[in-house]
Amino acid sequence: MTGFELTLPPPVSSIGGVASLEVARPSVLVVDDDVAFARLVADVLSEQGYRTDTAHDHAQATDCLSHTDYAVAIIDLVLPGVGGLELSDRIRADNPDTQVLILTGHGSLPSAVSSLRRGVFDYLQKADVDLERLGRAVDGAAERSRLLRENRRLLAGLQESNARLGALHDAIDRLGRADHVDGTLDELVRSARGLLGAQRARAVLVESGADGMLLVIRAAGDEAPLLQGVRLHPRDGLLAHVATGGQGLLLERASADARYASRSDELSAEHPGFLCVPLLHGQIRGALAVAGRVNAFGGLDLQLAGSLATQAATALDNAAKNEASLNFFTHTCDLVVKFLEMKDVNLGGHSRAVAVHADMVTRRLALPDAERRVIHFGALLHDIGKLSLRQELLDADTVLDQDQLRVLRGHVALGAELLRPISHWQGVLPLIQNHHERWDGRGYPHGLAGEEIPLGARIIAVADAFDAMTRGHPGRPPRAAEDSLAELEAHGGSQFDPALVRAFVDAYQEHGPL
Repeated sequence: MTGFELTLPPPVSSIGGVASLEVARPSVLVVDDDVAFARLVADVLSEQGYRTDTAHDHAQATDCLSHTDYAVAIIDLVLPGVGGLELSDRIRADNPDTQVLILTGHGSLPSAVSSLRRGVFDYLQKADVDLERLGRAVDGAAERSRLLRENRRLLAGLQESNARLGALHDAIDRLGRADHVDGTLDELVRSARGLLGAQRARAVLVESGADGMLLVIRAAGDEAPLLQGVRLHPRDGLLAHVATGGQGLLLERASADARYASRSDELSAEHPGFLCVPLLHGQIRGALAVAGRVNAFGGLDLQLAGSLATQAATALDNAAKNEASLNFFTHTCDLVVKFLEMKDVNLGGHSRAVAVHADMVTRRLALPDAERRVIHFGALLHDIGKLSLRQELLDADTVLDQDQLRVLRGHVALGAELLRPISHWQGVLPLIQNHHERWDGRGYPHGLAGEEIPLGARIIAVADAFDAMTRGHPGRPPRAAEDSLAELEAHGGSQFDPALVRAFVDAYQEHGPL
């Protein structure tokens, strides 16, 4: 996947105009048991633009602090019950951004030093202070409080941004691992919900028809089945507009937009907010939409969604190419197997049966999809080397002599050589070449033993033997499934991997015959 650079977007005007914001006035709490003095200080600060409250003891101060977040607290050193420094300690413990000024008529150098050591912003004596000095002290304390709050807000924003960037990278990594279009679309929808905190999400892929209409060829997410196969006019709905125009949309309410179309844009979210970004890369053309969040979507959300969609479009384009390649690969395999069955009439249906039995085992083992796919095709093509053998050898209805048997056994190497020039089939070559190796090391062509034999080859060996026993051969009638399973178990640990025999038997007994 390609990298990307995340930058802050330019300011986005809100729909319906920009609301003016009133800057909140800093709040100051004055705590002094001298009621008249406390009121005087509060009135002076109110005239200077502060919002003020007064308290006259610890209980009143605690009550005020429980309701208001103060920038500054002006506290008398001597209070009834709890002293001013003890109250200051409690305030700073609960409200670390609140700055404390000690204003006292009983000051001393030791108490001043102790106050400053305990984090008090300033220490003033009532006898020496004038209104101008008090105003400067409060202004300084309020500014420090503001800076602390702003730093905390920026740090929280940075941590959130880092977390969301981490989530974006994780989502991109998951998208890159999906190997088919439907799986990639499903992962995109899940990632968009999680990354943006959205209630609803939907992704669609479209292609243009000869009449200029858009056909929804793939859809995933909320109410996606209702859109599959729907024809849209390029100007019929927000998703169609974004898919064709290539520009993202950020709306408070999608239904308020003149381009809105309910059948493509309705996402039935409990909360407002609608965000839609294009999916455009190579042959991929579509849109991703999310809706509904308690906190409104913003410009950063639009950019995150756009980054996710850009990477998703690349992953979808790769997945579409993989699908096309896999479809070609599958059809080619079917064609090759038909040629093989035409040449060896004894193999009719054998290759497909071995592939199905191998699938049964890989499913029970819960192997990854990619590994299961390789083993499936390895099983389907395991006898492909017989295309290179003489017809009379394949048609023989008597026991083969040693020379004939040696030539027949060469089909594993011949099969690998036939497919070696085709890069897409490289993963199946070791399975074809080694499916006649034995667990005890007495197989061919290399005498590999135990786990030296590729897992897929060991699985194919069990599936191949079972189908050969139940299918029969000229001069050898078919055996009952129960007898064939017992034969596999009897040779587990010698010819076959005993754990795979157990998995095959359990899976067959659970699912029954094909």
